[in-house]
Amino acid sequence: MKKPFFTFSILALIVGIASAALYYYRNLYPLNRKQNRTYKIV
Repeated sequence: MKKPFFTFSILALIVGIASAALYYYRNLYPLNRKQNRTYKIV
């Protein structure tokens, strides 16, 4: 591995995109209104 930092940055980017997509998906299409209120408070 000549570029461990490059690989780590790719993994961090994938995790960041996945978490952001899941966050926006829950806000746009909440499964439950109680969960939606909890996310808005947080």
